[in-house]
Amino acid sequence: MKCFPYPNLKIVLVLKIAIMLSFSSCFQNNDAKREEKLLTIEEVKREQSNRGIIVKIPENPTEVRAVKTRNILRVDVKADNQVLIRNEEVKIANITAINKEFIDNPDQEIDLSESPRNAIVSLKNERGADYKVYLKVYNSLMTAYRELWEREAQQRFNLPFDSLNYAQAKEVKTKIPLVISEAEEDSFE
Repeated sequence: MKCFPYPNLKIVLVLKIAIMLSFSSCFQNNDAKREEKLLTIEEVKREQSNRGIIVKIPENPTEVRAVKTRNILRVDVKADNQVLIRNEEVKIANITAINKEFIDNPDQEIDLSESPRNAIVSLKNERGADYKVYLKVYNSLMTAYRELWEREAQQRFNLPFDSLNYAQAKEVKTKIPLVISEAEEDSFE
């Protein structure tokens, strides 16, 4: 059984949800007896995951397909806050450029992704790594995608990405899909 990493946070979350439920019930036009509801941690997690997801989670795959190693950019944040890309230490300031080159592969190098549609960024964060370092790494990876989307929007539609309509933005993101896989640790001690 996994232990919830922040014990005080679960109490706060349960209290917040309970307060929100009781507050919202004050505005209901229902004279029936109201029953207080105390949520379990699992319900709180489920509730948060239903509302708090920013990145699209893929559906359960019906078929498993092989992925070529060249199409995976492995990014590791070690417990000592060392950042490795494909087992080589890198500075956080260089991550965006490395990720852009990997996804786009303008020179068709054999050790970079075959195409943006095949590119997968695998981000692995070891227990003990500083959360701020993890966020900087994640934001650097996202910046690469945003810059590629911006360039594609300018080339294709002569508009900034933020000015595209839904169909145009979808077209850009279909050509350069966001695929960041956050892997769990291999083992827990």
